Amino acid sequence: MSRFVAAVDALALAGAALAALALAATCVMMGAEVFARYALNTDLPFSWEYSGYLMSAVFFLGAAYALRSGTHIRLGLLNQLPWARARFAGEVAATALGLAVATLIAWSLGDHAWQAWVRGAQSYTPMQTPLFIPQAVPAIGAALLCLQLLARLAAAWQRLPLEMPPDDPSASEER
Repeated sequence: MSRFVAAVDALALAGAALAALALAATCVMMGAEVFARYALNTDLPFSWEYSGYLMSAVFFLGAAYALRSGTHIRLGLLNQLPWARARFAGEVAATALGLAVATLIAWSLGDHAWQAWVRGAQSYTPMQTPLFIPQAVPAIGAALLCLQLLARLAAAWQRLPLEMPPDDPSASEER
């Protein structure tokens, strides 16, 4: 089962890398928009549309890695319980609830992207982007989050570390 956790961790890292690229692309695109607007007195018709798509990609593709690295926002109430079994039960229950919610989100996003594909939906902007493309990316990110939550449950049952700080490469070698 630790191979599953390691494989999901690798997918989460790939998602985080794609999220970082999307964030960098957004910054470049917005910088180009500002330059075009103020230096050339024109605009880039795609910049606002695509920056919105990319920000959605940043959020969803980075979610699994944020969960694994412990950089997400979290309520630490369960971690302060004095009993190890209660902390474990709370962690498993919270992760299972998170998995249920993330599964609903992934399903809904996937269905939304599928419907855009079936209907041939396009954006109403001058770029006329086929909407299944930018809608599929958050669905993939939500599916990665589901896998990471499932891996978290597996790690909890095996008493493996639930979080791996992003600057700790030795943590992956312990497996």
